[in-house]
Formats: sequence, C-alpha cells, structure tokens
Amino acid sequence: MKIFIPRVPSTISKNDLRKFSAKLLEQKMHIPFTAQPGILSCEILQIKDVQLGITEHHGLVSIQPSSAGQWFIQHLRSQRLHNKLMLGREYFARTGGVKAQFSEGDRRRKHLQIEKVGQINVQAKGMEQFVQTYLS
Repeated sequence: MKIFIPRVPSTISKNDLRKFSAKLLEQKMHIPFTAQPGILSCEILQIKDVQLGITEHHGLVSIQPSSAGQWFIQHLRSQRLHNKLMLGREYFARTGGVKAQFSEGDRRRKHLQIEKVGQINVQAKGMEQFVQTYLS
C-alpha cells in the first residue's frame, strides 16, 4: 500500500522519512507467524505550481502488508516530524498524467510540475547547526 503524506517540511530527506516511518511501524504489535510489516520505498515529491509560484513537498511511503499500511495511517495523526503534525491517506495513482483531460468540476490544479527530490540543499551557518539538523 502506498501512503501519501501531504505537506511534509521542505527540509526533510528520504532517509528522515524512512526512519520516521520505521520508528512508527515498530510500535505496531506483531502477531507471530504473520508477515512482518516493512517499508518498501520512501519518496519526497516536490510540486511546483507554475502559475502561483508555490512549492509544496509531500511524502510517499510504500508499506507491506496493506493491514500495516492501514494501521500506519491511523497512527500517523498523532505523530510529529520536524515539529509538524503529520497525517496521511492511501495514495491513488491517477491515469493520464500531464495530458489528462480536466472536466469542468475537477479540482485538480492544471499547471503543476512534479519531481522526486533526490538530495536536500544544505543551508547551515556552522558545523554544529548542520550536525543538529541533518545528522541527529
């Protein structure tokens, strides 16, 4: 199951999201002789609205089995990441991509640029701030 986590902090990395998700999944009670929940992948999506000049960051986490994904969504609401309250929902891929046809009542924004974030831009004033922000 893929889980969409909207509006994550822009300073978060894929590793931060993976560690955060793994720590939350460790709290799930494991029943013997059943599949251990696992994180398959973590991505950070950067979405730019060209017309408005707004940039948003969203997390995308794949968890198996689906029951663990449902548990993760329910328990994500009380968690904080970089001092921001998190929430999530099941991710549904839309067909059509960039060339999708928009109907009159469609709420989707039409002028978006979506890309996966690989590395974060490090902006630290000193080594101590860098260590506190990115390595701890």
